[in-house]
Amino acid sequence: MGKKSKKKGGAANKAARKEKLQERREQQLEQLDHQYYSDGGNNELVDNRRDREYFVGDRVWFMGDESYCDMHNPNTYRGVVHAVDGDFVEIKPLQSLIDGGNYTERIPTKTKPPDKKYVFPDFCDMTLRFDIGDKVVCNSSADDRWIPASVSTFWPIDEIEKQGFPLPSSAGDQVPHYRCDKLFIDDYPCIASPNDDDFDIRRRPTSFRFKVGDNVTFNSMRARGNTAAAVNHLRRSAAAWTNGKIILVDVCEEGLDYAVYECSFKVAAKKYSCLINDDDDEHIALVDAEPRERLIEAIEQDCSCDHFMHLASHFNIDVTTIQDLLMTKAIEFGSYNAMAWLQHDCSVDVRVVRDKDGNNFLHMIANSPFASRFIRKLAEMSDFRAHGDVKLDIDDFHNPPFKELNNNGEVWLQSLVRRGDVKALDAAFSPHSGLAWSTHFLYSGVLELLAASVKESNNRMMQYIFDAFVSFRNIYQQFHAISMAFDKTSEEVLLQDERLAVFRGEDAEDRAKLMIRFYRDWKDRSGPSRICSDSTFHDLVHNGRFRLFQLLYEADRGLFEIDYRAQSNEDHQQFIQEELRTSAKNELATGVLTIDIFNACVLGQYYLDLEYDGFNHYVSGIFRHFLHCDAVNCPSLHHHLSREIETSSRLSIVDDYFSYRLRLLEDGDHVKGRQNILDYLLLKHKDVRLGVLFPLRHRQCWVLRFMVDKKYLDLEGLAVKENNLVQDASTLSFLNFGQIPPNMTVRCCLSFAAVQYDDLQSLEWLCESFGAPSDLIDGWNLLHYSAYMGRIEIIGWLSTQPVWNALVSKASSRKNFGGAFAVHIAASCGHLHACDLLIGLNVPLEDEKGHLPEDYAKNSQHEFVRTWAANRTANRTKPQALLKALVEFLRLVQERKSVSEVKDFIISSRCLEIDTWRKCDCFSFDEKLAGVTFRDALHFCCEHADFEIVKWICVRHYFSSGSFIAQKFWGRDDWSTDRNGSKRLSRDDLVSFAKERGYDDLVDQLQLEWFKDISCVDPLTRNSILESALGNDERLVNVRAAILRIDILANIVDVSKSTMQDILNRGGSVDELGVLLRINAESNDAVAAEAGDMLTNDYHLHYVLGSFEMPKYVHEWQYSKSHSVSKLLLYEEEYGCDHHGAHIVLATEGYTELLRFCLSNIKGWNAAMELNVIRIASFFGHASIVEMLLSPDGAFTLHSAEKDRHNAAIVGAGEALRYRDLECLATMPKDSIIEKGSDIKRRFEGNDSEDVWVKRAVCVRRIMSESLIVAVLNGYARELFDSDMDNKTTLKTLRLLVDNRIYTYDEILYAMKLLLEKEYFSIEWTACIVDLLQSVMDALRLTPIFHPDRMQEICNKVIRAAMGKDKEAGAVKFILGFFEKLASDGVDIQRMGEVDLRYSEQGDFKMGFINLQQKQLSDWSRFDIVKKGGSLADVQAFIKDGNLTVDSRDQGGILLTHLSAAYDRVDLLVWLVVSEGMDLNALDAQHRTTLDVAKASKASSATKWIVEWKAKTIIGSFLRRSYYHTMHRRRLQQSNDAATLIQSVIRAYAIRKIFANVLVRRLEESQHFASVWGRAIASLDDVSSSTCWADIREQLIDIKVGLDDEMLDDTDQRLSKAMEEAVQEESNEGNDEFVPDEMIEFEELVSDDDVANEAAHKLDISTQWLSFQMTSHVVKFLQQGDKKYRSFFVRRMRQLALGERSRILQKPLKGSKTLIYETYLEQKSGHRILWTQENSSIVIWYVAKHKQVSRLMQLIDDSKSRSARQHMPDSLVNELQSEGLLPQNKSKEVLLDIFGNVPLKVYDVNFNTINEITKESWTPQLHLTDEERDIVEADGTVLVLGRSGTGKTVTITQRLEFDRQTEAAQDPSFTQLFVARSMRLCRYVEGAVGEDNRTSFLTYARLLNDIESILPGSTRNFNPSQRIDFGRFKRDFHHHSSFNEKVSALISWTVIRTFLKGSIQAFQPPDGILPLDEFLEVEKLGKNRCRVPAEL
Repeated sequence: MGKKSKKKGGAANKAARKEKLQERREQQLEQLDHQYYSDGGNNELVDNRRDREYFVGDRVWFMGDESYCDMHNPNTYRGVVHAVDGDFVEIKPLQSLIDGGNYTERIPTKTKPPDKKYVFPDFCDMTLRFDIGDKVVCNSSADDRWIPASVSTFWPIDEIEKQGFPLPSSAGDQVPHYRCDKLFIDDYPCIASPNDDDFDIRRRPTSFRFKVGDNVTFNSMRARGNTAAAVNHLRRSAAAWTNGKIILVDVCEEGLDYAVYECSFKVAAKKYSCLINDDDDEHIALVDAEPRERLIEAIEQDCSCDHFMHLASHFNIDVTTIQDLLMTKAIEFGSYNAMAWLQHDCSVDVRVVRDKDGNNFLHMIANSPFASRFIRKLAEMSDFRAHGDVKLDIDDFHNPPFKELNNNGEVWLQSLVRRGDVKALDAAFSPHSGLAWSTHFLYSGVLELLAASVKESNNRMMQYIFDAFVSFRNIYQQFHAISMAFDKTSEEVLLQDERLAVFRGEDAEDRAKLMIRFYRDWKDRSGPSRICSDSTFHDLVHNGRFRLFQLLYEADRGLFEIDYRAQSNEDHQQFIQEELRTSAKNELATGVLTIDIFNACVLGQYYLDLEYDGFNHYVSGIFRHFLHCDAVNCPSLHHHLSREIETSSRLSIVDDYFSYRLRLLEDGDHVKGRQNILDYLLLKHKDVRLGVLFPLRHRQCWVLRFMVDKKYLDLEGLAVKENNLVQDASTLSFLNFGQIPPNMTVRCCLSFAAVQYDDLQSLEWLCESFGAPSDLIDGWNLLHYSAYMGRIEIIGWLSTQPVWNALVSKASSRKNFGGAFAVHIAASCGHLHACDLLIGLNVPLEDEKGHLPEDYAKNSQHEFVRTWAANRTANRTKPQALLKALVEFLRLVQERKSVSEVKDFIISSRCLEIDTWRKCDCFSFDEKLAGVTFRDALHFCCEHADFEIVKWICVRHYFSSGSFIAQKFWGRDDWSTDRNGSKRLSRDDLVSFAKERGYDDLVDQLQLEWFKDISCVDPLTRNSILESALGNDERLVNVRAAILRIDILANIVDVSKSTMQDILNRGGSVDELGVLLRINAESNDAVAAEAGDMLTNDYHLHYVLGSFEMPKYVHEWQYSKSHSVSKLLLYEEEYGCDHHGAHIVLATEGYTELLRFCLSNIKGWNAAMELNVIRIASFFGHASIVEMLLSPDGAFTLHSAEKDRHNAAIVGAGEALRYRDLECLATMPKDSIIEKGSDIKRRFEGNDSEDVWVKRAVCVRRIMSESLIVAVLNGYARELFDSDMDNKTTLKTLRLLVDNRIYTYDEILYAMKLLLEKEYFSIEWTACIVDLLQSVMDALRLTPIFHPDRMQEICNKVIRAAMGKDKEAGAVKFILGFFEKLASDGVDIQRMGEVDLRYSEQGDFKMGFINLQQKQLSDWSRFDIVKKGGSLADVQAFIKDGNLTVDSRDQGGILLTHLSAAYDRVDLLVWLVVSEGMDLNALDAQHRTTLDVAKASKASSATKWIVEWKAKTIIGSFLRRSYYHTMHRRRLQQSNDAATLIQSVIRAYAIRKIFANVLVRRLEESQHFASVWGRAIASLDDVSSSTCWADIREQLIDIKVGLDDEMLDDTDQRLSKAMEEAVQEESNEGNDEFVPDEMIEFEELVSDDDVANEAAHKLDISTQWLSFQMTSHVVKFLQQGDKKYRSFFVRRMRQLALGERSRILQKPLKGSKTLIYETYLEQKSGHRILWTQENSSIVIWYVAKHKQVSRLMQLIDDSKSRSARQHMPDSLVNELQSEGLLPQNKSKEVLLDIFGNVPLKVYDVNFNTINEITKESWTPQLHLTDEERDIVEADGTVLVLGRSGTGKTVTITQRLEFDRQTEAAQDPSFTQLFVARSMRLCRYVEGAVGEDNRTSFLTYARLLNDIESILPGSTRNFNPSQRIDFGRFKRDFHHHSSFNEKVSALISWTVIRTFLKGSIQAFQPPDGILPLDEFLEVEKLGKNRCRVPAEL
């Protein structure tokens, strides 16, 4: 046993001392903390600051052992904390770390200079931009001058002590980076640079771009004037650049201000000088420098984006052509600005740049020596605060370039490691100028790859840099995770983040200290730091993250002792009467409070965005809950609000009020965490006391609960003893003068305060145990005060409490409200919602003085309150007013007042209106009002009133009982069905009723076939109206009859409407439709006459009645989607775009007569309907409808404009692709479709709402329906064409539009884009449009690269339609083939469908399209051999090997020639043009030639060569062409001369040889004849013989043989029509020509004896006429010409008929083959009457102007010659007559029309009626030939056959008239029917014959339609639009048959029509089709008839 201790106390004293020492230490620390907090946590106050706590791994600067620390080697005084030992740290120098040694130094942490050893934290980068010895210029901070120097020392930290600065303690403190030796030594030989940036230190050039004497241009704004005048001139210079001359290089004035150049410049003959600081293109350049070279040099120097834009715009450089060259330069020199400029201003996407090794642009930059420059700029621009320059957009969410791998599997930073570029890697990881703060540049996966590469590199410096960054990154990520956590994220979820896992471990406190130190180190750092805000610590408190708060608070509580800002949660009058709100609407957003940490825990963080628009809906919800919800299903307001919000969510309705009130009834977010923080803080600060009203004001009920639970608040204590309540009593409005009653408890006081602050949750909790206080406090209770404040929620809640009756029954005794109850207080204060709720809760409405709420409201100062009072008063008097009106009404009835007087009273007083009784709370006909029911009043009236009044009342009520309210009133839910006991009367019942009552009109109508299914409800069984009114009164029968008659008429109207719709739909008879229309109108009129104003309230009758209008919607639509009419792009109509109207059917089926009837007799037409009709008719070729609408005859009025109708007809023909119809048009409509589309885009731009989208779609559909080009393209796409007429291959219609320059290619593509939008979701439709586009490109040679914008739009829509449609494999494959063709044609597909491809799922189309994109990029990369400067031999070999062709196109559609010119490769350009024959005029995508590209890209050498080559080519071509032309003309002349000579010799020789003997003999005979007859011949005066060979030949040839007239019919008709139009056009030109009198008189004096003699000799006629004939041309002239000409004509004819003859009346025309006379129409007129003598009659051929006489003479001669040629030789006629083949009588000669090969239409005019010509009504008698007259007068049936123009129509017209005159008088039943195919012909004949009700003129289709309608039981099962013609047969059937190549379509069609269905044999089988065996038998059809071979 050892000795006992002699010390007093032993172990116990030791423990006490230890405890005492520990307590003292804590006191010292608290004192130090207090000092620190009093300084605001400022580390710069060194004497008062708490010493920095170091941790292992910290980077530090230190001054230690002088023998080791070498100021020329920073790595010896820079290191890492190796260990921490109290106030000392073990530091391992960086040099030791690099060398792999173990050297450390022990440095105290509490020392500072001038102590020899000290330490401070290291936040600097590891590397610097410059090296020792580099020439630099340093910024003199004193006067902002640049001092030339050279770098001598890195990181001279001894400068800190020398300059007296405190030791740096945070990242924002400056550490000297360089010490530089001045070039010119003064008092200070060295200068220190605090930072490594261009603001403090720059590189000084060692070589210069220019020399003294060079003429330069410099940037005026960047030059420094040497004098004030120079500065003034430079700043005020209008030009951005100034020309000058270099006078000095490497300028330095006494070593104090350095400049690269000094330049002189002149201004107004005065010379000045300036300094240029930088030797780059942005500051200075040569005057005559090449723009292209300047641009490239600027990229190498990394000038600013503004400078690049200046160069490109000033010199007009086309960047797109040389974009690859510029991008290569930008990447090579790491020019961030150049890449940003190319991306933003030149649309060059840097993200798609790749090389052959798979390196993206970041990999390439990482391999560049300028990588660090790019990285620093990238980090600067990625900073949130850097917005001064253009930012390079390289973010790609789906494929970020920072994590892309090249072919070696490396990210871009691994390239830096592989190259050993320590500076670039350090710049990338730098927190000052690098990417350390970025959260998306450096992904975790990238860091893992980088860590492996760094480790593999075995570079200790790189490893050190990387490890330091990782340490920095981890702490920053922890801070970032906390600061960026969402408000609603719970702390438990937040701590699950792996970045915050350190806070879950045992060293969580140290980690918290480390993060707090990190925050203090970097929060004040200027630059890219992201932790410059205290919001992180605010959010920890606001969001109740207790665990993190406790750790960080223990680590550094000073960070939390700051001001907190939170949004107020107090009442802003959101839930009171809207009109009483005084708070501004935006006060909610501006109600931000500055509070301490305790109140921050109380308040938390709330964000409120409440709109006042939904308040009325909210009030309705509150009323529903408290007035209608039962306590079982809806126990609380909280439950009700939750259900309302759920319902609104399902209906997509936003209810902010419900959500906000529900939030006020619940504890806020993170309440538990905030409560823990508050409890923790209150334990730490025991002297702090919480205010009780603050949480109540901000509606934080949990704080009250917390205070009560923690005993901070006694609810049952007296309120006067609670200091907080006493201090704030003046703010409590429920107290009198701010005095708390002595007996008021805290609970009671807080209950009233909860009402004041609108805190229902707190009120519910306060009253939970003891109930709500019911006593009067200062004169009012809780209900009174709630009404005073307008708290409807609290009023409603109080109504559910046991004290409700006590609260309601007590009147207020407070001043101004004495004797008033809550409802009166609410009305007095204007809280009408509260007042209405209290009234609904059935509270007493009279106060102690008998006053009502409205009596209080009348005295209100608010107008809306007084209005409410007036309405309440009026509603209260309504029952009395109704009873008074009933009494007066009964008096009128008893006194037998007149019917009109009683009616007027009923209408004006509304005493028998259901609405009036309902407003008096009578909701049923048997509900009593003051002892009287509606049934009683109605019955009394009908019992004592006259029948007219009874009938009027009963009918009025009967037909107004169809509404839902009326049905409920009469106790019927559905009066139209049998389930309510209603009895329906059939047609037989109705007919019997009509006969019984004598309603003959109804009997006639009901017995018609159309109304066989009609039925009506018996009025006695429908409801209780008649029973109530009349009971068993005998007048009941008559009232029932009146009602039933009206109902029958209404049903007739309804049935007739539906029947007429059916007729229009199926194509019935016009007569049938007319009858129904008449019935409909008569029934309508009858109902209106019999009912009048009694039907005003019956919606059903309103819907049924009314005139019949064109049905705009046919329910049973007969056309499927495959029908042609369903595919047309019709005009938008008013009612929508279904196009299911009856007018569509009429136009489609060609029901012309029905359509005419509808236009004339049926209302409801509009312009769009008319245009659709004419468009459809034009499409289907219904010419009669088109003609009817284009040339209306006045029978109907059209709503559309004539121009629009013509355009619609053209568009319809265009959609049918009938190009021949379009060819005939003089002008075609040209619509500016692109301008219209652009206008629509501008109108709706910037608004994407659904309503605007619908309006835009309507506008687009409108321009599509009006556009001819869209219609044509739709016709091609829908295959709405006849393949024989037009198809997708020939595109004749489209060619016509393009050839006539109606539409351009761009408009065609725009129209295709619109068609794609029509059904953008359908891949089938998209494939059709794509197929059409390919056809257009092939047929029209449309080059897609020339329309990049349009192709981009089209392709984007195609991609969107094809995306996700992989099931349609065929369509997908076809569309991909289309894109492949586009890519091969040079179209850029890289940006097509970018958004759709990015966000769509992987599929076949997406994969295929991406492969096409990659293939195109691969094809483009082959041009890199030119872009990267490959030699000519390499390019030639590359092309020879097939890797590249001369036809290939690069991006932008440029060819090799364009590329060579752009890159100034003259050698390659020469080889391509000279050897390979490439065309210099070939165009790229921008329509530029090779010369254009060379000029745009400023390629001077290429431009010069191309110009010279073109000049040489043009000159050579001109010389060669001129030489060849000269030689050709010379050879041709020589050849002609030789041929002429040879021909003359040979011809002379041949003639002499043949006729030698004859000529000799004739010569001898002539001599002999002359000697004998010469004298006799000379004595003759005239020899009348032909001496012209032509005359002899014409006389010999009397008939031309060899031409078949029928073969030339078409040609003859066209020529004749053209000739007639030409003559008519000349006849109608201008005014009539008048020949001067002198000319006429002169002509009359001219004698023409020969002509006169000949005329007298040949005119063997009587000198007087009894009649003459005139042609239709003369009749037309007389009918359409001036009236005076008719008088002149009659006078001349009268003179000729009387035998007068003169040269003016009868002048023979010279030069005519037949004798033709002309007669002057008038002495001064230039018109001539041309006539001839035909046998025994005179024929007037034409009345024409004098200048047309010669032409008409030739035409008359030609006509008579053609007439003669029609005669057969007499010998042939005799032979045929002898054989009996011709009649013996010889037919007369038939004259032919001068304009056509048809008989001449001749009219007979009698001399006795010649004066009739002058009358307007004159109509001549048509002359008939004998054959025609025989046909007209023949008995029985006559069959006339003849070709067109032979007079068949004329004969039929005469026969109709003849039959009328001969048969009509004898037969009363005589009728006539004229049938033709053409409606136009029907009208013509009708006009010629005249109207007669016994004659009908019908088309064949109309005849068939009428027959089908009249025949019993006939039903139309076939629509005309389904008819198969030859074109449709060939397109739809023969084209798809298997034997279409063996048998032509024509043969097949002929066989089917003629034999299989049209032969006699085909009618014998039951099915009407010839069997196959009979068809093949020769005996059946005969061997010579057309048959298909049996083997087919």
